[in-house]
Amino acid sequence: MGEEKPMTIINPVITEVSTNQVEMTEGCLSFPGLFMNVKRPDTVGVKYLDTQQKECIIKLEGFHARVFLHEYDHLQGITFDQRVSKMRLDMAKKKQKKLIKEILNGWTKFGSTSSIW
Repeated sequence: MGEEKPMTIINPVITEVSTNQVEMTEGCLSFPGLFMNVKRPDTVGVKYLDTQQKECIIKLEGFHARVFLHEYDHLQGITFDQRVSKMRLDMAKKKQKKLIKEILNGWTKFGSTSSIW
């Protein structure tokens, strides 16, 4: 796999979305330790401005489409926990609490008495 260059995408507009949905595990820095399977389109077309204010069009596929859609949701005020059912969210939150507890237990085993959460 080659090295990928970061992209700057300004004022993105989704121009097309595939009907093929793929379910994958996602996490988010806004929700440490919370991971859920989220369905998202496999491909997405996007029109945007680059740093030179030139209009660009790109087709994103697979993981790149997923990452873009996750971040695009943030721009729309949507977080990934809103993309799953309440039952799935509740189950994931239970796993999150267990993971955080395991982390904190491991943390104290190494001699730290302060909490990281």
